[in-house]
Formats: sequence, C-alpha cells, structure tokens
Amino acid sequence: MVLTVAVVYGYRGLVLDATAVTFCDSALLDVVAWWQRDRRRLRLVPSGAVDRLLRAARAAGAAPVITP
Repeated sequence: MVLTVAVVYGYRGLVLDATAVTFCDSALLDVVAWWQRDRRRLRLVPSGAVDRLLRAARAAGAAPVITP
C-alpha cells in the first residue's frame, strides 16, 4: 500500500530498509520488480534473510537489479 501511494504521488526513488526482515519469499522480488518499472529507482538495505533470497534468485537467474 505504501509503495502504491508513493507511485501515485510521483516518487521516483526509494530507499527500502529491510534490516529488520527475518523472513521473505519471492513476493519481495515481485514488489521490487514492480517498483522499478517506469525507471523508478530502488536502493535496498538488506537483512540476512533478504540477502539470502537475493543470492538464491541471482543463482537461478531471476533476481531484479538492486542497488545495495
């Protein structure tokens, strides 16, 4: 919901602090890919869980491009 509101208000850049995330799945990858449509920028500050997900997605060739 917050990301949708950000798009409606025209925000083009986002810093997503995910340091408190202890579990995530492919839904996070979907949200990241959705946010980056239309040249919106994302900087992700990952937790260990998020980092593991991103490494697994990269290994499978399915990771979105994210600025660490």
